[in-house]
Amino acid sequence: LDKVYGKTGEGVAYFELNENLSDEGYYLRYRVNNGNWTTGDKVTGLSVGDEVETTVYDGVNQTSYTMTVSIDELETFSEAYASTQTYTDGDGKSATIPAGFKVSTSSLGNKIANGLVIEDEDGNQYVWIPVENVVYDDSGSWPTNASSTSTYKPMVRYQAGDTSTSNGYYEMVRYAYSGVKSYVATTSTTVGNATTFREPSLVTGSSTNGSWLYNSGSLYDAAAANITTLNPLGITTSQKMGEYMNSNYTAMVQSVLNYGGFYVGRYETSLSGTTVQSQAGKTPMASITWYNMYLYEDSNYTANPYYGSSAVTCSMITGSQWDTMLNYILTGSDAEDVTAITGNHSGTRASTGQYANDIMNNIFDLSSNVLEWTQEAVSTSHRVHRGGYYITTHVYPASGRSNSYPTVSYGNLGSRLALYIQ
Repeated sequence: LDKVYGKTGEGVAYFELNENLSDEGYYLRYRVNNGNWTTGDKVTGLSVGDEVETTVYDGVNQTSYTMTVSIDELETFSEAYASTQTYTDGDGKSATIPAGFKVSTSSLGNKIANGLVIEDEDGNQYVWIPVENVVYDDSGSWPTNASSTSTYKPMVRYQAGDTSTSNGYYEMVRYAYSGVKSYVATTSTTVGNATTFREPSLVTGSSTNGSWLYNSGSLYDAAAANITTLNPLGITTSQKMGEYMNSNYTAMVQSVLNYGGFYVGRYETSLSGTTVQSQAGKTPMASITWYNMYLYEDSNYTANPYYGSSAVTCSMITGSQWDTMLNYILTGSDAEDVTAITGNHSGTRASTGQYANDIMNNIFDLSSNVLEWTQEAVSTSHRVHRGGYYITTHVYPASGRSNSYPTVSYGNLGSRLALYIQ
């Protein structure tokens, strides 16, 4: 038995067959409560008290040897918190639970080391990402290659020429990955350099506009149609867009400094109309531009579920949040999956959370299903998406970093929500 997740009545158990047997063409079969045998390794619709019996099958015959598992526990949640409070798990580790959210009360999701899960009143779920080192300290020694043993992995650094600890602006620290290790890919400041990966930044088609400060360019973030899409956020010019992104980035970092972490969507973002969701069994948001996704995922958008919230701010995940999430996963039992090709590479986009072999610290579909847009920029014309997608030949794992024009709208391009505490 590899994974168990979901609420009673909706529980899922995922079994894994010995690799040698799988390579030789054998399969798993299962039955629930002495019912009919079914071929497969994923059992759905389970409730607490169900018994799942598994055996090995060669397509014609099945062995008489079986393993029976009793489903003794599925996911449960507390009552919604009336106010934002500190939660301490059984290991003594702490997280902040925002007002209006429930926290997992079962061993499947109540430990920070394994992925602490919270849920809002609409059933949207998020996982806490603890951050030990937030802003790079010049006295720190960070890993600069795959052989380094340093565990000092700050989330951001100060932008060039801005080192004020009270009013400073921040930029991402970009990481590269090798096996179960990560290291700093760029040790110098990047905001202002339009040729490299950077955040926060505009992309305007101009080689002199590599910052969030607008000075030139007429394409992408400087095109009237794209700015019009973002009008509901109060963005009416490229200059305002850059200021908006930098202001929100600063607020996010300050929140992480104050509370010691942030939340990411447990599932890829889906849509109900134009209202974003983070739920299992939904069609991932896709086939719309980066600008539409950025709008819908922002809690200043009126249809966003956290519009007007005094507890959390919601946005498209940033590049720094993605890398920080992976650095957190690298500290746990799912570390090997960060650079592995897992999950949905069937050739067809699946509903969210359907592939139990693509779960890392209770976060689903990081390695597959759809690529996920972030706020990170690269070159004069591209935004960055992370992870892998459903094509059988796609070779990017969760740590993958690829990019496209933000104006494209493909069925393999989605995104993921992030929340930070106000």
